[in-house]
Amino acid sequence: MLDEGVRHFAADVGGAADRGRGPDDRAEQFSDHVCRARAATPDNQLAAAKKGKGAATPTPSGQQIARMERELAALQTQVKSVEETYGIDNLHLTVARGYIAKLLANGRVACWLANHRQEYLGEF
Repeated sequence: MLDEGVRHFAADVGGAADRGRGPDDRAEQFSDHVCRARAATPDNQLAAAKKGKGAATPTPSGQQIARMERELAALQTQVKSVEETYGIDNLHLTVARGYIAKLLANGRVACWLANHRQEYLGEF
């Protein structure tokens, strides 16, 4: 048998389900059916709930935290190094790209590459 609180819960859910819903609202209808099924199920037939939030998750030890902090510091140093050289490297690549495009626009250079290094033309 349902206890009084569960009956009120089921009545509230059922009343809310009947107000203002169209027949195409499948997700809300499904939720309504799940709530009604839960309210009608005796407690002895329900699966046992886990005790406490995150009880199965172990907390890291002091050594693990210290190791993670060292790794984070090393990664931050590497990121800073990459950030410092990125602008210069990008500039060099942009200049090289422009120079190669200018060379390939020259008919004599393109003809020589076609006769001697065809694999290079496939790259551009």
